[in-house]
Amino acid sequence: MDLCIARQPIFTKTLDLFAYRLEFRSGFDQALPALDPTVASAQLIAETVAHLGLHELTGGTRAVIPVSRTLLVGHYAAMLPRDHTVVEVGDEVPADQAAVSVCAELHRAGHRLAIPVSRRDPSRLLPRLPWADILIVDARTSPLPDPARIRSTTGTPITVLAAHVETQAMFQAAVAAGYDVFRGPFFTQPGPVRASNLPAWRLRYLTLLEAVLAPDSNILRVADIITRDVTLAYRLLRYVNSAYFGLPRTIRSIMDALLLLGERDVQRWACLMNLAALGDHAPAAIVVECAVRGRMCELIAQHCREVVSGGDAFLVGLFSLLDVLLDRPLASVLADFPLPTAVKDALLGVRNPLREVLDCVLAYMRADWEQFATQIAGLGPVPTEVPQRYREAIAWAQDILPATDRVN
Repeated sequence: MDLCIARQPIFTKTLDLFAYRLEFRSGFDQALPALDPTVASAQLIAETVAHLGLHELTGGTRAVIPVSRTLLVGHYAAMLPRDHTVVEVGDEVPADQAAVSVCAELHRAGHRLAIPVSRRDPSRLLPRLPWADILIVDARTSPLPDPARIRSTTGTPITVLAAHVETQAMFQAAVAAGYDVFRGPFFTQPGPVRASNLPAWRLRYLTLLEAVLAPDSNILRVADIITRDVTLAYRLLRYVNSAYFGLPRTIRSIMDALLLLGERDVQRWACLMNLAALGDHAPAAIVVECAVRGRMCELIAQHCREVVSGGDAFLVGLFSLLDVLLDRPLASVLADFPLPTAVKDALLGVRNPLREVLDCVLAYMRADWEQFATQIAGLGPVPTEVPQRYREAIAWAQDILPATDRVN
């Protein structure tokens, strides 16, 4: 199998995207769920330098790439493009003379370094402090270390990253403590529940979604809904005339646009419009995460033993963070949301083929390779194309969302 790569977003305190941390393994084999990470790291670096391209994985955002001691002292990290990457020195790397010497060389060559503050022995960090650009603190540490005190030991400006931030409460505590950037699954957890109803303009998007997903969907009704809303009409024409489709002529008619797209792509556009509308207050990276999940679920559904609707799988992935986007309980959101019953069941955790596809995709995207092995084996023969499908999903989301635009 191709090189398996997953990306984990790193956010600022205002939830702007700071970087993506790349997590990876070399190949995939159910019988060997824990291959040598050094092999994976070396392959990632080689592919990144040779042909993979970081832009495909990060959309131009910087990439944080963890390296083992073997790769560090073997000077593999020096191969990485220093303008677009941060070298993360693994927590297990001892601060011995060889490692410290290489850190100094990388620093002098202009590479940025991220170094963890060891939970077991913080003193191990001290010899490497002069070359650190980012210090990584495990947010599960109790009490949470004071970032101001950490910065005071460096004597130079430094970014302090809180890692393993698992909940919204942990995120808020780390923000209050003065941390700069944050990594962990907290952004997939809903915040304080808001009891307010959806505004009227969002309900119009739900009406559109209901129309395109109806079993007896009628193109005339869909065209009427879009025509009555200037914003929807503008966004549809902008979408169909975007570079993503590369049409030889400009489409100016709503009906022409709908006929050209066809039922499947009209449904996809309406889903994306709803995602953008519901996530108008959310970080852009979360909206992209939803789109990647949707496309990845659709692609994985193609490999299932049991017949699974690719369209329904797309919906499950795309709307898997509805409770986060709306800060409302998921069951409450779905009660009036126009989605097929099987999709709603999967989103609520009911075991069905769609839920199994979603669980498989989520395991891959959080780089839980062992869980992914279990999930993908349950769906069918392990497809060798999974890593490539993930990259395709990222590329698709990054291409399609600018064409869809976010709703203001």
